[in-house]
Amino acid sequence: MSVARWAAEPWLDLQLELGEGPVWDYRSQELLFLDIHAGELYAADQAGRTTVRGLGQMIGAVGLRGESGYVLGTSGGFGLLDAGSARPRAFSDLELPEGVRMNDCQVGPDGAFWGGSMHRISEPGRGGAYRLAPDGTVTTFIDTVTTSNGVGWSPDDRMMYYTDSATHAIDAFDFDPEAGTATNRRPLIDVPEGLPDGLCVDAEGSIWVAVFHAGAVHRYAPNGDLTGVVTVPANLVTSCCFGGPDLGTLYITSASAGITFWERHAQHAGAVFAVDVGVSGRPAFVF
Repeated sequence: MSVARWAAEPWLDLQLELGEGPVWDYRSQELLFLDIHAGELYAADQAGRTTVRGLGQMIGAVGLRGESGYVLGTSGGFGLLDAGSARPRAFSDLELPEGVRMNDCQVGPDGAFWGGSMHRISEPGRGGAYRLAPDGTVTTFIDTVTTSNGVGWSPDDRMMYYTDSATHAIDAFDFDPEAGTATNRRPLIDVPEGLPDGLCVDAEGSIWVAVFHAGAVHRYAPNGDLTGVVTVPANLVTSCCFGGPDLGTLYITSASAGITFWERHAQHAGAVFAVDVGVSGRPAFVF
């Protein structure tokens, strides 16, 4: 099978320390993304005009809530951020172990917030993976995780994809959007070089996975075959999503933590990149 290839270009050269969690907010027509370590939430319109909000704590994930608010994965668990509020408020009684924070999460087709946690220095097995219901109830769907990362769903909402980066694999679950359950976990994709990080699913069902330490986003068919590679100048690629008015642009976040000053500039490390890959995404679900 032939593998399609594209090259992403810098769109916003921000030098984020740990850029992550891109989500296209169709309500405001802006790309949302995070600098996790800085605790900052960014919003950028298509022209690149950008605003940033410091939230006072590490933020690992952001999702759309209602007509204007957000649901968050935070340093302490889960939180809600109202459109006019300066700081998030805690939501749910999830208690994370010492040194553990929330990482990548996504709102699912059932209206819940799915994702997990990781130890701040990636100690093995210290994290978990959870479903946050709109009423604040938390259910654990994986007890032991090292680096909880990408979550996404097939176009028919019957399959959920998930990665614990430390496993170098992307797993599939059978998903029931009416019951809000993910069952029958099994490996789908092996990523031997680099670490699978954030992911998204396009309208045709292909899975796009940011590969950390590989300077690439991989596209996989639903059966797990590699069908495309987006080359990214930055080595530390963290996540991706489709955005723009027609959801036709693939936006890619990256990190600059732990590399030299010269490498940051040579790679555009910490930038947000963009590329047209000839396919559209799906609108973000709302919590």
